[in-house]
Amino acid sequence: MDTANKENKENVSASNLVNPVALRPVAFHVFTRKYDLNINRDSLQELAAYVSKRCGLQWRSQCEPLLDEIAKTWKRTHDSEPIVTKPLLSSLLTNLTVPHEARTSSFSRAPTLDSTNSLLRSSSTQVRDTLREDDYFRVIDAFQLPKRIYDSSRKIFVPSKTSPSLLAPASASVDMLHRRFHVVYSRILRNENFQNPSFSGSFSQTKSHQITPIRNLLGRSGGEFLLFGLLSLAPDGKLWLEDLDSQVQLDISKATFGFGHFCAGCLVLVNGQFMDSGVFLVTEVGHPPIERRETSLKALSQVDSFGSQLDANQVALLRHAEQAYKAPFVFLSEVHLDDTRCLQALEKVFQKYEYIELLPACIILCGSFTSTAFHNSGSSLDYKEGFNKLALIFAKFPKISRDCKVIFVPGPNDPWTTYGLSLMPKRAIPLHFVNRVQRICKNAIFTSNPCRISFFSQEIVIYRDDITGRFQRHGLKASQNAKSDTLPLEEQQLYQNRKLVKTILDQSHLSPFHPRTRPVLWDFDYSLSTFPLPNCLAIVDSQVPSFNVHYGGCLTLNPGPLILGLHYNWQELHPVTKQVISYQERL
Repeated sequence: MDTANKENKENVSASNLVNPVALRPVAFHVFTRKYDLNINRDSLQELAAYVSKRCGLQWRSQCEPLLDEIAKTWKRTHDSEPIVTKPLLSSLLTNLTVPHEARTSSFSRAPTLDSTNSLLRSSSTQVRDTLREDDYFRVIDAFQLPKRIYDSSRKIFVPSKTSPSLLAPASASVDMLHRRFHVVYSRILRNENFQNPSFSGSFSQTKSHQITPIRNLLGRSGGEFLLFGLLSLAPDGKLWLEDLDSQVQLDISKATFGFGHFCAGCLVLVNGQFMDSGVFLVTEVGHPPIERRETSLKALSQVDSFGSQLDANQVALLRHAEQAYKAPFVFLSEVHLDDTRCLQALEKVFQKYEYIELLPACIILCGSFTSTAFHNSGSSLDYKEGFNKLALIFAKFPKISRDCKVIFVPGPNDPWTTYGLSLMPKRAIPLHFVNRVQRICKNAIFTSNPCRISFFSQEIVIYRDDITGRFQRHGLKASQNAKSDTLPLEEQQLYQNRKLVKTILDQSHLSPFHPRTRPVLWDFDYSLSTFPLPNCLAIVDSQVPSFNVHYGGCLTLNPGPLILGLHYNWQELHPVTKQVISYQERL
C-alpha cells in the first residue's frame, strides 16, 4: 500500500513538473510563430504534462524539439484544424512515438535518430549507398521552386496559397519589391550591430545602429540619421531613397561609397543629415551586412530555398555521405554551336573525361548556344541544326552520353526573347530543338536560367548573365572608384570580381536592378533570390575571364567564355572541398 502511494505521488509530481505558464512562451514560438497554430488553455496543460513525462528536469533544454515534432505531426494529420484542441491532442500524443530528441521526416526515407547515429558511425561510402540519387542530386527549375511570401505580422516567410502566374496582376510588381525589402531588412535586424544591447550603461562597450523610417524625418531637419531603402532614379535624373512608407530625395555630392556596385534598384544603408529643404545630404552609402547561410536557415526554421526542412541529424547524415563523393562538376560557358571552334573545343574537353575512371557528376553547358540572337536569325532551322551537330559529338563519347548528367542553361541569345528583351527567369530551351540530343544523351537536362542544384546538404545556384557590364553601364557615377585603375591588370580584375560578388550576395538577389533596367517576371522574382546564401554560386559572365571568390561562406565562380582568343577554357568545381580548378588550353 505504501509503495502504491509512493508511486502515485511520484507520478503526480512528474506530471506537475512543468508549469503551463512557463511553457507558454516556447509553445507560442513553436506552434504559433512557426506553424500558425493556436493553443488554448486545456491544450497547453496537456502539453505541459506530456513534456514533464518525456523530458523531466531537463525540460527547458529539451522541450523545443519535442514541441516541434508535435506541431509538425499535427500539421500532417489535422492540417484543416488551426486550433489545437485537447481531445485531438491527447489522441495524437498517445500515438506519437519519437526519440528523446525530436526529428523531422522531410524526405521520403528520413532516418530516425538511432539509425542516423548508426549511419554516422559507418563510412561515408556506405551511407551514400543507402540513398537514392534523387535524395542527394536534383536540378530544380526556377519555375518549379516553391513560392514563399513574407508575413509581416509574424516576421517569417510562409508558403504562398496561390500559384505564381506568368500574367500576374499589377499588384505583383509591388509585392515583388516588398519581398526584396523584407528579405534584406529582416537580415539587417538580425545583425549584432543593429540589435539593442540587453543592458545599457557603462558596461555596454559597443553602440548599436538604429535605422530610422523615412516618414519619421518629417520635422526633424538638422539631425543625423541612418536610413534603409531602395535607390531609384526619377525621370529628371534625381536620386531618391524609398522604403515601405515614404521616400526622400538624396544629395550624394559629398557621399563616400562603400565597396561594391551601386545602382537604381539596390537596397542600401544611407547615413547623413536631413536638411531644411527636405533633401537628405548623404555622407555614407553602403550595402547591407552579409548573413551566413547557417544563421539564415536558423531564422527560417531550417527551411531552405527548395522548401525542404531537414533537422540537424539529417543534415549531418548528408554531410557525412557527401564526403565519399569525389566527382567534379564541369562548367562551360558561351558554347556557340554555330562556331566550329566551339565544337572542336567541346570534343577535346569531352575526350579528356571519356577515358578517365571517375566521370564528372555533371557537365553544365551554359548558353548562349548561338552567336546570333535567336530573334534576329530569321529561322529556327539553323538553331536546331546546332544541337544536331552537338548530338553527333555526344555519339562519339558513349560513356559520357550514358552515365553523365549534362545540364543545359540558356543564355541571352537563346529563345525566347521579345525584341531583344529577355525577362528573368528564363525558361528552358524548347524540347523541339533538342530531340536528337535527348535520344543520344540519356541524362540531358534542359532547365531554366537561373536554376539550382540540390547536392547532398549543399545548394548550388547557376545564373547566366553578362552582369558585370550591366553594373558598369547603370552604376551611379559618384560610386565609381578610380582606385582600381591604378592597380596592375591582374589585381584590377580581382578587385572587380570581388566587387561584383559582394554586391550580389549583400543584396540577396541575382539581379539587384530596378525592373525598368532589368525586367523580371513579377510573380517569379523570388526564384532570383540568394537568401539564404547558397553554398556555391556560379555567375556565368562571358564578358570577363574566369575567376573564383570566397565571400560570406559562399564560393562564387565564373568559368568565362569557352573560346578566348586562341585558347579554350573551362572550370571544375569540387563541391565537397570547395575547390575550383580553371583550365586553359590551346586550340
